[in-house]
Amino acid sequence: MLRIASAVLPCIALAVALAGCGPDTSGKRSAPRGMPEPPTDLVAKPVAGGIELTWKDNSDDEWGFRLERGPSPAGPWALVANVSAGTTKVVDTSPGSSPHYVVMAYNGFGYSGGSNVAVIGGATSSPSSNNGNTDNPPSNNNPPSTQNRAPTVSILAPTSHTAPANVTINATATDDGTVARVEFYEGTNLLGADNTSPFSYSWQNVPAGRYSLKAKAFDDQGASGESDALSITVTAPAAPAFGVTSLTLINADNDQPVAGFDPIPNNATISFAAVGTMNLTIRANTTGTIGSVKFTMDGADVRTENMAPYSLSGDNMGDYPPFTFAQGAHTLTATAYDMAMAAGQAGGAATVSFTIQQ
Repeated sequence: MLRIASAVLPCIALAVALAGCGPDTSGKRSAPRGMPEPPTDLVAKPVAGGIELTWKDNSDDEWGFRLERGPSPAGPWALVANVSAGTTKVVDTSPGSSPHYVVMAYNGFGYSGGSNVAVIGGATSSPSSNNGNTDNPPSNNNPPSTQNRAPTVSILAPTSHTAPANVTINATATDDGTVARVEFYEGTNLLGADNTSPFSYSWQNVPAGRYSLKAKAFDDQGASGESDALSITVTAPAAPAFGVTSLTLINADNDQPVAGFDPIPNNATISFAAVGTMNLTIRANTTGTIGSVKFTMDGADVRTENMAPYSLSGDNMGDYPPFTFAQGAHTLTATAYDMAMAAGQAGGAATVSFTIQQ
């Protein structure tokens, strides 16, 4: 009869579960046979939307990892997330103040020892146990679901512009799943959105001022993350060295400006009855050395004046003849040039819209 020494039997019985009974010669295992190796090199760093935790996976037989957070290197510890095998990065979106972190691997034999304790900007020494965790590990047949993490997003745009500015705003967004869209904001005002990477928005005709821009990214499960604010400045264009500065309504009966219309307000209504005469014209007011002023009304060139005063109807030594205005809405532009007959370089222009009534 063949006899097997009783001391050998445990080795045979454990062979199926542990795939061997001899010493591990791989050079990797330091944990008890069957337990996963503890992760190491846990690092915590701030990112948009929370604190990013990364670690080194030292095991090839874990079912997953358990990340915990505590107020000090000694805990007490609370679950942040259970994540699947092979995961080495998690973003904690609700870290609180001065958090400490530790991560453990687990499989069917239990939890490994804890990693080093990580804090922002450094790490403390490694714990010697699994930090008091006595929970049974999640079943490999029903692994823990990975907590959906908010996307991270950053924003980029030129910070200096001249009005009226066209500002192209670009955003870079990442997620553990899919980024569904990125919204672009000025302050709390939604400017627009882009559903396709690369994410961008073109903000048109921005007036002079200072603005605070943000981007907000949404993933396919509805989680969202915001970028840091980006400040941009739009400056008013430099005044031209010469040009038309404004337009004045003139009473051709007395050659004087009409009260309330010096200069003419944009979108003004000019009533013959209200001003007391139909004999009216418009004078261009200028700055700098002027060669000529060209008047264009409703898209058609009306007159070019080579000498001051520059009037829509001309003048005779400051005596203005009336201009015949048709009733209705009009838009008038007066443009200065540095040479006669609207030749040479164009300077500043003034435009005004108004309505003529009886």
